[in-house]
Amino acid sequence: MAYATNADLTTLLPTITEHGETDFTDELTEAEADVKRDIEVEWLKRGFNKGNGNTRFDATLLVDAQWKRATLYRALAYYIMPRLSPFRPDDSFQLQMKMYKDLYSEETSQEFARGIKYDLDGDNTIEDNEYFEAPQTRLYR
Repeated sequence: MAYATNADLTTLLPTITEHGETDFTDELTEAEADVKRDIEVEWLKRGFNKGNGNTRFDATLLVDAQWKRATLYRALAYYIMPRLSPFRPDDSFQLQMKMYKDLYSEETSQEFARGIKYDLDGDNTIEDNEYFEAPQTRLYR
């Protein structure tokens, strides 16, 4: 199952098809691959692969719905808006690229902070021990 579809895209941005393009499947697929790569990098950087018996990251164990918005924002910022942009001064697509890049960064940061849902045992349910969260390292007073 894909993280995001054309229907999800038109729900988020109903006017996206008004620019002569109606199918963004390739862009959404590219964005999904990017999101999976970014998750894997964070997964390894934060050491989630240690101590749980799973030494390798497997993107098929992620919960697709958790990454829908991130995939949509990534597709819009890095693939769709650049495809639609004429790259001229005062180009609204370039402004939207920046906005969606910021939204992508914010969305992924929030999801990493909430905890990555990872179906470690492959039973299609997420138990408490299948939320991988970054440890709190800052001391607040």
